[in-house]
Amino acid sequence: MKITMLGSGSRLIGGTKSVALSQQEVHQIALEGFFPKTDFGTRPDKKRSAVVEFGLPYVADPAVSKHVSEFLHLHQEVAKEALGSDAEPAIPVGLLLNGGVFNSDLVTRRLVDIVENWKGAPISLLSNPHPDWSVALGAVAFAKARRGAQLKIGGGSARSYFLHLQEKNKLGQALCLLAKGTDEGQEIRLTGRRFALTLGEPVRFNLLTSTHDVFGDQQKVQNGLMVNIDPDQFTPLPPYISTLQGNDAKLQANQKERVEVQLACQLTEVGTLKVECVSAENEKQRWELEFEVRNRQGAQETVKAHPGLDSSKELVSRLYSGNKNSADSKEIKLLSKTLEKNLGKKDEWDFHTLRSLVDSFSLGRKRRRRSEQHEKNWLRLTGFCMRPGFGDATDSWRMEQIWGLYQQGIQFQNAQGWSDWWTFWRRVSGGLNEEQQEVILGDIAKYLHPGAMKNAKTFQGAKDKGYEAMVRLSASLENLYVDDKVLLASWYLSKAINQSQFEQAHWWALGRLASRTPLYGSQHNVIPREQIEQWLPKLLEQNWLKEPMAAFACVLMCRKTGDRSLDISDDYREQVSSKLKSSKAPSSWLELVSEVKALSEADSKKLFGDALPAGLHLLKE
Repeated sequence: MKITMLGSGSRLIGGTKSVALSQQEVHQIALEGFFPKTDFGTRPDKKRSAVVEFGLPYVADPAVSKHVSEFLHLHQEVAKEALGSDAEPAIPVGLLLNGGVFNSDLVTRRLVDIVENWKGAPISLLSNPHPDWSVALGAVAFAKARRGAQLKIGGGSARSYFLHLQEKNKLGQALCLLAKGTDEGQEIRLTGRRFALTLGEPVRFNLLTSTHDVFGDQQKVQNGLMVNIDPDQFTPLPPYISTLQGNDAKLQANQKERVEVQLACQLTEVGTLKVECVSAENEKQRWELEFEVRNRQGAQETVKAHPGLDSSKELVSRLYSGNKNSADSKEIKLLSKTLEKNLGKKDEWDFHTLRSLVDSFSLGRKRRRRSEQHEKNWLRLTGFCMRPGFGDATDSWRMEQIWGLYQQGIQFQNAQGWSDWWTFWRRVSGGLNEEQQEVILGDIAKYLHPGAMKNAKTFQGAKDKGYEAMVRLSASLENLYVDDKVLLASWYLSKAINQSQFEQAHWWALGRLASRTPLYGSQHNVIPREQIEQWLPKLLEQNWLKEPMAAFACVLMCRKTGDRSLDISDDYREQVSSKLKSSKAPSSWLELVSEVKALSEADSKKLFGDALPAGLHLLKE
């Protein structure tokens, strides 16, 4: 059979590629690639390549037969007990096959042959006329069982859950929170161990899972078991992150509050793990740990702190403490320079340093309005250290603290103060959700509307409140509704063409709003290509030699992504490329239009207004 794949662009016929596949080749790929004949005990390759984990545990080895072999090898003790035999190896006497792949007689026969070869004797294939209905039928059966309409088969947890107790420069140990086989809804209380829980700031529980039945010196898995970590026996999960409410008075006094707790764990009916910290003094006082799905995978890496970090944090804490004598000190005026003296140039501060400073500034957020210099430094430095609003496992907690400041506004309402305020929110905008971004837009839209430029009083008010910073902020709100983005972009296109004031800011904002590849927003909120193509003729009429920012905006609007639903037509791409060449634009701009390519560091800084923090790399890039 001939298989044809469509190429990119509008020339579908010319861009196609075809290849002829024979029946033998397809069988070779499907059977030998996914169901190769292997010896019992052969284990899958653990080396990662190609597809890696992002939330779902994709396996490194596609050979299903190797995974079946590993599963049976790990559960030999249970298999021998079920079969009532000490035969080596203990292989099942029958197979029930579920999943649409087993609609294929060839695949079914291959797997039966593999298991019979391991057993050295025939096995029974149990009847299942619709293997692809298994999950749906199981869901219905489970719903009926919950209502008492039929019996419920309880298998319990399919794996064990462990708390990773890390040690410096060592793998550490793992404490079993919930053993494999534990029934759903059954609370397991680890009464033999107590923990000191910190309140009022984020706590992190690094979790591991395992499907093994025994560990180390044949220790059988059970709740409360403490074992040394063998990387081959454990799989890390994203950490549990939460901020647990404590005593407000202690929090305001910058005092840490710790309580003694026990851990209570249970498997929910939908297969998730629920962990609660139960007060050792009051049974009813509990703190539930919620699972944070956007955080980084695995356990926290060991980070070597900058030698000047501790003294820098102490300085920030002192200047923004309850001591009012720091209000007019020379230290607050020289804070930025002092931090650079301690830590090196700001642009080179590593990610750990940035977020550590954010935490110190955040503790003093209520004293930021003590003086104009306090407020200016707080907005500039906290915004710089918190950019782009995400990237660390606890950034969602930090943004919760920061968003509470928005309604408070600024204390010193001059032009520079407003500019610093809006720049702060632009820098952290990646950590704001859709609702929060719409709130900000609702507050500044009246100053951005083209009609505001025609009224002298309103226009002056917009300038006094940092108009240019508001423009750049609005364009950085990537979670806005598409209709709002289209409206803003049309305003800025009109202003850029018809008004000379703030021309560069308007072109920049147009490019950011209409960019084909967002920094952090969903592609569902990208302005449709049909709308982009309506604007392009006006951009092509501009003098790009005189205004390079108009050319840069056009580059972002025409940047090639490889997704035909987002990319502009080939005709427009050729026109833009030709004008870029005649306008002597940088070669990197031309490459972005003609190829699927990442932004250079200089172009990235031009687009986002700041360089990304050192150590933070966006997957989209």
